[in-house]
Amino acid sequence: MCDTVILTYIHTFDDIQKGVKEESSILARDKDNFEMIVFDEERLTLFRALFLDARANVTSACAAYMKDQVDYSVFEQNNYDTDRDFVIQLSVDGFITAMNDSVDIKMKAYLIAYIVYRWLETKLPEIASIYLTRSNTVLQDMKRFLEMRKHRRIRAW
Repeated sequence: MCDTVILTYIHTFDDIQKGVKEESSILARDKDNFEMIVFDEERLTLFRALFLDARANVTSACAAYMKDQVDYSVFEQNNYDTDRDFVIQLSVDGFITAMNDSVDIKMKAYLIAYIVYRWLETKLPEIASIYLTRSNTVLQDMKRFLEMRKHRRIRAW
């Protein structure tokens, strides 16, 4: 019998926005139109829309593990904003808890890479494709980590 592990991942609006700004700033250093490439705080409405889109993709990727009911006390205890921040709770049977940090890191990397991809897709399409590939890769890695179990059946050949 496998133990069910409840996993809570929290990615705040401000933290992801900071990561996107840092990533786009690094990219913009070598470009002539710095202002056009950096995704800064002046574009909050667009950032929110892209953040919601990225969150929906993560939620879809994790749908098999979603908890039936979210424990909203997580928001209250830590002053998270349910309208801005992304909190996802998963229920995973036999999860290898040592993989928890790896899932969290991949989830954050996906959110940032996907938002940067969407931001650049009309400005610098060739560079945007690199971020699309990166976002797809880290999302697959995240799913693979969630699928790892303590006990695997070994098939006899």
